[in-house]
Amino acid sequence: MINNHDKFQKETTKIRFPLDIDISTKESLLFWITRYIKYKTNTLSSRKVKNQMAIQNAITELNNSPTSIDELSTIVKDIRKAGIEGVKTFYIPVQKFYSYMLAQNIGSLKEIDDEMVIDYLTSNTAGMSDASKKNYRNAML
Repeated sequence: MINNHDKFQKETTKIRFPLDIDISTKESLLFWITRYIKYKTNTLSSRKVKNQMAIQNAITELNNSPTSIDELSTIVKDIRKAGIEGVKTFYIPVQKFYSYMLAQNIGSLKEIDDEMVIDYLTSNTAGMSDASKKNYRNAML
């Protein structure tokens, strides 16, 4: 007999994509940031959306995996212009995290640990207001 704990563990260990989805750490990190932005686009309030077709097009572009952080930035701008408020609040910290992690020259996303995230937050939020620091922390967690 399988108890609920065992069932939960089996369900939570299913991984749709490997963490290092690409040989390149840069491409893997871009892939996961894109997935995160897609998730945020789908979960943030859409009550002020002015152009539903623009949102659908942006989601299609996210599904097709942008080839650069600049391309992803353009998609995020389009999402914001279409009326999804708050998407840039989540994107800017992870965009900066992307650059920070590339500078660390890691060989795998598996090397990212809580210390690296804390170092990033400490160095990138120095001098910011408490509200901005909280936004960065929320985006990273």
